[in-house]
Amino acid sequence: MKKIVIVSHSGGLDSSVLIAKAISMGYDVQPINFNYGQKNLVEISAQKNVIGKFKEMYGERLKDTLNLNFNNFLEPMIKKFQTARDTGIIGDKTSLEYYMPFRNLTFASICGMIGELMALYEEYDEVLIGLGVHLHSEGNYSKNYWDITPEFVNKLNAVMELNDSLTFGVFAPYKDGFKDQIIKDAKTLDVPYQLTWTCYNPKKEVTEFLDNNIEVTATPCLECESCKERESMASLILTDVNKYSVTYKVEA
Repeated sequence: MKKIVIVSHSGGLDSSVLIAKAISMGYDVQPINFNYGQKNLVEISAQKNVIGKFKEMYGERLKDTLNLNFNNFLEPMIKKFQTARDTGIIGDKTSLEYYMPFRNLTFASICGMIGELMALYEEYDEVLIGLGVHLHSEGNYSKNYWDITPEFVNKLNAVMELNDSLTFGVFAPYKDGFKDQIIKDAKTLDVPYQLTWTCYNPKKEVTEFLDNNIEVTATPCLECESCKERESMASLILTDVNKYSVTYKVEA
């Protein structure tokens, strides 16, 4: 039986481990990278680096990344949202500091559409939508985001199962656990965690000028929610889990 998991891959630790987990369980994987106007060019570079390493490890089991650019029509709204976030307006209304409205539901729906199309022309019998969601530790996050909860995954799976054209559903092996299980699997599955990106507020340093481009090296801030969770959950598993950096180029 041919089966595939469609993964929205940001270059982050969670979605990277999810890819390795799916392949270890006998699935092919189609990674999708969404450009929706997010501020961090770091993520784009990290995503390419991780997939490059994974291609060496997994070959044809991992398909080439499908890059989807939503920036053109989402940019006006994203700019307004970022302005509201930077001025603190969002912080006055919600404790979810880095929440992006309906992101996981939107991405999952598009992954589902692509998965069914692939099933038609590549004859897959089972299509699952990969979600690297997990419970957030109370010590680092004030509240769980609604679209990473087990309830969200279960209801999304019920919707996906309405599609009776083939076996359809959600692949979310970490939905009931915490970050430590993801990091354990990162070690067990030899995920190149040093190439992944987690930080919300990277420290950036210009390292070199190249023709009309500037080379920038980004390192994790070690202070945002995600950095703290990655560090606290990793301390007994991978002591250097937050020792990573990404270098990328921007136009001068």
